[in-house]
Amino acid sequence: MRGVKAVITARVSNIYSITTFSGRHPFVVQCQWYDAKSGKVLTFRSEALGFNPELSGHLKVGSKIEVLLDPSNPYRRNYVIVDPLKKMSA
Repeated sequence: MRGVKAVITARVSNIYSITTFSGRHPFVVQCQWYDAKSGKVLTFRSEALGFNPELSGHLKVGSKIEVLLDPSNPYRRNYVIVDPLKKMSA
């Protein structure tokens, strides 16, 4: 992403498996954040993970997670920061 960036802290609302990909069932972290400026709750989804971060004990529903976003378009330009989780599982 280019331009102004913001890092917010969101609450994990769901961890679920998605469609089979190359014979595997990757997991996605879904989180929500209340945008006081717009009065809306925004939902963000992480990239696919090759492990269940909840079963591995690294993350659970209700935990906080950081999200990088573009304040001018947070709906389309965002990234749930799961890099630390990937390092923990390695």
